[in-house]
Amino acid sequence: MRKLKLRFALPTAQLAVAMSLMYWGEHMKAPPHSDELSVSSVTLICFGINAPAMLFRALGAWFGTQLIDRAPVAVFGFGLEECFFLLGVIACWYFVGRWLDHLKSPGTQAVSERLTVGRLALNLLVMALGAFLILLVIRGRQPLFHSGGAIIEKALFLSWSAFLIVAPSLKLARRLRKQGTGRTQ
Repeated sequence: MRKLKLRFALPTAQLAVAMSLMYWGEHMKAPPHSDELSVSSVTLICFGINAPAMLFRALGAWFGTQLIDRAPVAVFGFGLEECFFLLGVIACWYFVGRWLDHLKSPGTQAVSERLTVGRLALNLLVMALGAFLILLVIRGRQPLFHSGGAIIEKALFLSWSAFLIVAPSLKLARRLRKQGTGRTQ
């Protein structure tokens, strides 16, 4: 029987969830008597679930600033920022699924135990992304607890940052330990 590949199932499922939450959040009514621009709690939770994809959303906003003098581009009701965010959701959950698939198959772990400069750089980059997410929580929207959605978003950002720091750290420590014991023998 063929195993379910999480690297394909997770991005598909999370893309559907993210699109649904973003659509729902877009069509929620704003709170009454609110003078400031607010983001719905559903959208904030969607951003928290897919925290690493927020970098793609920022990239979409950066590309969108060059098009300020034109009408906004929308695909299926999503603007450029949201389209980049959804691409980020696919990429983020593909790599999470790939990591989980790799954990389930112990035969491939022996091949990839060597620490190379590329793997070291990638692990350090992932850890830097985790640190950046912590920074976003600390320097994020003020006041800190203005809605339930914001609290959940910040908690999810912190969970992602812990995962993005701890998982590569453990992998690096295991590889360094294996290389250290391999040299002494």
